[in-house]
Amino acid sequence: MIELNIARVARRGFGALRGNPVAESVVEDLARDLPKGCAAVTRLTQFGPFIPGEAMTDADIVGFFFFMLANRAAKAVIEVDLLLPGARSHAGAAVGCPSLGGPIAGMYFSSKD
Repeated sequence: MIELNIARVARRGFGALRGNPVAESVVEDLARDLPKGCAAVTRLTQFGPFIPGEAMTDADIVGFFFFMLANRAAKAVIEVDLLLPGARSHAGAAVGCPSLGGPIAGMYFSSKD
């Protein structure tokens, strides 16, 4: 769900994260499709505090990185923050997990957030 609605769409703008130019058609596609994908994910997730609810699953580990990269690409390409309702608490809960914390604790939200 997260892969289909957010990550696959945002991936087209990942070049901007490395300083590469992004075609105008890609910018238009991202501006149109990322908000739709975010709305779909918002309808299907609970963020209570984890994606499916109270317990951490594989979806949280994958979602952590997908949300981080998609949000950075959206900011770089279309200057939009994709912060979904509940995503900030999800990031805090995910970073609190020993397997995701430590060296990657600051990756989800950059210092510019």
